[in-house]
Formats: sequence, structure tokens, C-alpha cells
Amino acid sequence: SGILPPLEYSESPHGFGGSASGASPESAIPQDAEFSKYMEVNKNGIVHFKNDYEHALAYAKKVGKPLLIDFTGHACANCRKTEDYVWPDMEVKDRLNKNVVLVSLYVDDKRELDPKDYETVEWYGKQRQLTDIGDKFKYMEEKIYGQSTQPLYILVDENEKVLNAIR
Repeated sequence: SGILPPLEYSESPHGFGGSASGASPESAIPQDAEFSKYMEVNKNGIVHFKNDYEHALAYAKKVGKPLLIDFTGHACANCRKTEDYVWPDMEVKDRLNKNVVLVSLYVDDKRELDPKDYETVEWYGKQRQLTDIGDKFKYMEEKIYGQSTQPLYILVDENEKVLNAIR
């Protein structure tokens, strides 16, 4: 359900020795030597890139599909409800797997960036260094798309031109 934390965050979400029902196997990941190592299959059997915008965009360009950016968060109840009640719908799942390249960007991921990826930015009127994954994507969401809400879904073309209305 959309109650936090979601079951799949548990150490044994399906019991000891259990398996997920309905999730596609890793064989659902396209066999692409350059990109498949960056892809995952989520609990709904949807192939996506997790916290890897650069590889997701490059793959979208390669396969000629728009990129669907999913700004989400580990502690986002509305994100979990969408993933639990909308994404499992067979038509939605099929479209996400066939018509777009999906990238999920976690704005509350506190894991540290590689120091070579640190960035100093002007944010809320002062200089700030982005040092963790979540801040990198939170900054991106706010500065590029003018939003600070999750879930937020942005569809962009290969040139990162927004294809859907942002509200």
C-alpha cells in the first residue's frame, strides 16, 4: 500500500525464500552491452534507470524514445501510492516499458556523490556545494523545472525539451 515504508524496502519483503509476484525477471532488461548494466527492473516489472540521468538520457537518444523523468523520494507516500495503484495497470506498465525510457531520481537520497561530481551552485540566494545524490536531483528539479514536489513526471525529448505541461 502507499503506507511508509514500502514493503520492498524490508530485508525480506516476501518472507525468507519468497519471491516477488508479478515482477518481471531481470531478463526484461534490454540486452544492450553499453547500457543494460545501468538498468533495473522495479517491483512492478518496469525497466528503469535509478538515479542515473546521464545514462538514461544517452540510452533514450540511442533508442529514439522520449525520457520520462520520475522525480521521487524514498519517503514519498504519494510516490508509493502511484507505484502501487497506477504503475501495475497493464496498459501503464506496457507503455512505460515500450514507449519511453524511465529514470527514477530520488530527491531524498542522502548517499554521497563521487567527489569528482560535486558541484557548487547558487541555490536559495547563496553558494552551496551539492555533495549528495538527493540534493543533485532536488536542485535539478527546482532549477530546471521550477518544481519541488514528488512525484513529478517530466517527459523530455532527446534534446531535453519538455514535451508535457508542468503544473
